[in-house]
Order: sequence, then structure tokens, then C-alpha cells
Amino acid sequence: TDGIIWQFLYDYYSTSPYKWVFVGGSSLFATSAGSTTASGTLTSIASPSITVPLSGEYRIMFGFLGSLFNATNGGSARAEVRIDGTATGSPCKAGNELNTAADGARYMDACRTIGPHAIVATKVVDIYGRVDGAGGTSGTAYFINQHLAVKPVRVG
Repeated sequence: TDGIIWQFLYDYYSTSPYKWVFVGGSSLFATSAGSTTASGTLTSIASPSITVPLSGEYRIMFGFLGSLFNATNGGSARAEVRIDGTATGSPCKAGNELNTAADGARYMDACRTIGPHAIVATKVVDIYGRVDGAGGTSGTAYFINQHLAVKPVRVG
């Protein structure tokens, strides 16, 4: 429905359960204007999400423009990709606010590519966020201009 076309070659000799090797095409891509959280634990934020159409191995690229406001002990905005709510263990941080209780904090770009991850068809890839405090978890983490891209490596 999005006009995405992928090209694959079949690898008969591969020992992988995913015999179709990606050779061309663009990523599935989603964006979101932004969201905030004051949570010190990873929580679902208003973020872009992508439903994977085929079972296989995928590379995931995600990022945001982030900052931390009103932090009492510094810290950063931290985001992680989740696959159907399950952590991938690949955090992405931005902000590194050093001023006590500072408003007008610096915004920093954060971007990370992870994978390949084995993902079953119809699973949802999205972003979770939290306050990642240097001396605690106070303040409000801002996640602006979020982006998420999913590209196959192999499918089957």
C-alpha cells in the first residue's frame, strides 16, 4: 500500500530458514512529530511504528532529536526499539543535560542502526523512551522528529 518494492534472490544452499536474500529496494519508513515522558523506566511513547510484512531478519534504524528538561542531576533522553513490546537491548541516547533544573536544554540528534533481528510477520516495531538520569531519573525527556526504518536482510 505504500508503494514499496523489494527485490530478492533465492539462496537454495543457505542453511538459514530465510532463503530469500534482499538485493534491492527501500526501507519501510515511519515518522512522528514527537512526544515526552517523565518516566524513569522504559514506556511506550507516541512514536512511529512499523508492522513487519514477512518473517525474516531485518535491520532497524531509529532516531530522534532529544533533550532532558528540569533534571535535578543531569542525564539524557533514552529510547530503545521494541518488537511487539520486547526489548532489543540497543539503546539510543540524546541530551546529556548537565545543568541542574535547567530549561532550554540543548537538543541533540541520536540515531542508531541495529540488527539483523529475526522478526515474525505481523509483529510491530516501535520506540519506547525514558529519562536516563546521571544521578537519578528526574526531569522530562523530549523525543522530537522521531524516525524509524526497517529493511529486510533475508526473508522466508
